[in-house]
Amino acid sequence: HYYRGETKDFEGVECEWPMFYVLLMIEGVFKSNDKQVEECKTLLKQLVKTDKNGDSILPKYYYVPKDYIELEKESPGSQLRVSSTVGTASNLFMMGQSLLLIADLLTHDLLHINELDPIRRYMPSYNRPRKGGRYSAFQGTASDLVVQVVLIAESMRLQAMMATYGIQTQTPHEVEPVQIWPPRELVKVYCKLGCNKKLGLNGRPTRPIGALGTSKVYRICGQTVLCYPLVFEVSDFYLSHDMALLIDNIKTEMHFVSKYWRLSGRPTICILIREEHMRDTYFRELLDLLASLKSGNCDGLKVRTGRLQNLISSSCIEHLDFLTNLDVELDVKPFRQLQHASIGYQSLTDVPQAVAYNEDNADFKSLEHSDTDTLIHTLRSVSALKGRTQLLGMLMGRHGLQHPVDGQTVSTHIEAVLGNASSLRLWSVVRTCTALLSKEVESISPYITTVLVYGKQVTIGSG
Repeated sequence: HYYRGETKDFEGVECEWPMFYVLLMIEGVFKSNDKQVEECKTLLKQLVKTDKNGDSILPKYYYVPKDYIELEKESPGSQLRVSSTVGTASNLFMMGQSLLLIADLLTHDLLHINELDPIRRYMPSYNRPRKGGRYSAFQGTASDLVVQVVLIAESMRLQAMMATYGIQTQTPHEVEPVQIWPPRELVKVYCKLGCNKKLGLNGRPTRPIGALGTSKVYRICGQTVLCYPLVFEVSDFYLSHDMALLIDNIKTEMHFVSKYWRLSGRPTICILIREEHMRDTYFRELLDLLASLKSGNCDGLKVRTGRLQNLISSSCIEHLDFLTNLDVELDVKPFRQLQHASIGYQSLTDVPQAVAYNEDNADFKSLEHSDTDTLIHTLRSVSALKGRTQLLGMLMGRHGLQHPVDGQTVSTHIEAVLGNASSLRLWSVVRTCTALLSKEVESISPYITTVLVYGKQVTIGSG
């Protein structure tokens, strides 16, 4: 490094490097700029040396001798520069000599730029030739892109219910041998990418797999895998229960993939339909979205739905060869199909439908100093979720989450209230229950990142 002001000592007497003229010549050939090539060739001709056989030798640099530095500073350009000892017949400057040889081959039409750069790295990704092989490659513009959509139902009775609405789905058993994975399982696999104990490398950090990553079909240890997007991941974060947000996220996810997809093959998005979706008041809106996907057009986006087995041939397939033993090392758990005793039309009534829910604003704070038996007796007679949350919170504060109430723990009662409140979208009750159970999202940053990437605004506050 240089100390502050030290570069002033070299101002006006810096070394001159002929190699950069050679680089500009090569650039001119790639850009078909004949004028630039000829200018650099003329300037370089005065700087190149020749050996006894007449071959060109490129010096590493030209410098002003130490005895003439002050004279050069007084009158820039007045002193002759001397070539370095590196870059002579007995001591070749290998890098510069190699570039000079390449430039001569290009300018004499003995080497084509595509022979120098077979994979066309000098071209934009969408103009590069299709690359055949095991790995995903950049390809083509997305102006006519078709997004492939696979609809996966959580159970056979849900599949039968969706069929009554004209929506054809597949269950996890029907897509076998292809496996449906949660995105967190693919994160486990990628943790092994670049992992090397001898070099102290830990592999890929445990960051979530984004929308483009979950739109590929993967070949892992002889298995074919499709991951559903992160928006379908059910977590302790209560926003995962908001059907209105889910529908909006599905649309945004597909448009995001369509806009930024540059890989060969079509993106394949797995839409996971759960039984709990049918209990939501926005289930009709979800059906409308699925119907628009079936029609082949969703908000101006070209979509193709179908059986996964029929869509794989046109999908983008990524081979993950860095892993050798999947089950033993990572304990990967594919998405499992729900099993029910009956799958006929009669069992469809077992899936409760959402209804408009209103409850009074009863306040039980007055019972805060009452005895435990009074609280339990009141809890048995209260059906309002907000009231039950208050009473259970008081019991938890006194006796903890494991205190028994009517044969179940306080924790179990709160979990039940949380499930009902999530289905009914009573967010104030949901937030209170998650606080009582000390449920914390592992990291909120992926959710905020997703919101920002999709062009939404985030307001941060405390209360």
